[in-house]
Amino acid sequence: MNNTAKPLLQIIEEVKVLGEWLTQDLKIEPTIVQMKKLDIVSRFFPEYDSLFTSAKQQVAQSVPLENIELTPTQIAEKLTQETGKNISNRQVNQALEKLDLQKKENTSGGKCQWELTEKGKKYGRVYLATSTNNNWSGNQIKWSEQIIDLLKLDFYK
Repeated sequence: MNNTAKPLLQIIEEVKVLGEWLTQDLKIEPTIVQMKKLDIVSRFFPEYDSLFTSAKQQVAQSVPLENIELTPTQIAEKLTQETGKNISNRQVNQALEKLDLQKKENTSGGKCQWELTEKGKKYGRVYLATSTNNNWSGNQIKWSEQIIDLLKLDFYK
């Protein structure tokens, strides 16, 4: 172990507090937080890299593989193609809110961000996103392909 490294228990406690903040306050998907916690601790103990790699693989395998990768902009593009209507990402977000799949929450900076509802967790996941274009970071919800059919019903009304 590196002599300049923090004691293991101190690192684990700091990572645990960080993980609780990410999952509880920022509503980041717990599996993503688990993976990030392993990444952080592994930086302090590179000699155990293979152990941490195995642990990350185990965490990743515990999550059912689903196609959860669509942003509201991508959903809007697909819906526009499938319905023939010009649908925007704003309309998608409003429809997702109307269906009680997400809700708008105020952040401490006075800005709003979308959060998954319990019902929405069946179709989407929350990720921490950072924009290089405008110094923004926060929650980003990505949705499974299943959401397309659900929203088509709403947009055909």
